[in-house]
Amino acid sequence: MLKQQFINLFKLLKSDIFKNSAEKINTTQHYNYLLGVRQEIQIFNLNYTFVFLRQMVVFLNNYLTPTSRILFIGNSEDTSSYIFKKFICSYNQFYIFSPWVGGVLTNLKNVRKFLIKTKELDSEHSKKLNLFFEGIQKMTFLPNLIVLLNVSNSEILNEIRILGIPCIAFSHQHISLNYSTYYIPGNFTSLKSSLFLCEIFQLCFQLKFKKFN
Repeated sequence: MLKQQFINLFKLLKSDIFKNSAEKINTTQHYNYLLGVRQEIQIFNLNYTFVFLRQMVVFLNNYLTPTSRILFIGNSEDTSSYIFKKFICSYNQFYIFSPWVGGVLTNLKNVRKFLIKTKELDSEHSKKLNLFFEGIQKMTFLPNLIVLLNVSNSEILNEIRILGIPCIAFSHQHISLNYSTYYIPGNFTSLKSSLFLCEIFQLCFQLKFKKFN
């Protein structure tokens, strides 16, 4: 089992998770996770992030099995998305790092049929669609777990809620526990924070999954 000692406040500070450019604070819950705002930078209270990350690790160790399938959903504009893609593929998991298309989860059966048809076409439009869905080409059934990386799209959250899929949400914006099983507050858009998260997931995954080169 992954030792929780791996996650400590020093590592959190080094990963730059604690700071984020100031945005409108529109919920009391969001405000509660902050130490304050200094020079237009939001400073997260890492005591919360620290505790929630450790709880997440316990959950992953207990919940995941060798047959578990995980879908990572992130933003294409994040420069660190390529790091996650490489990591996710190495464990034969799934990802979407493109603008969300409604119904990918709640209408997966028809999405699969659509993907099969577009593969047979040889056009620029079909190539773009295949590129968008490249990370879920082999996802023939709903994932056992969803990981949101800096995503707060209401459509995605509603699909997750409707299907009741466990969800871990890493975000600088507050995401209600009505939508996520675990909400981890902080800024996870930087290269340092992405490498830190990949390291945590790798320590969890290597005990459960076979790694593919």
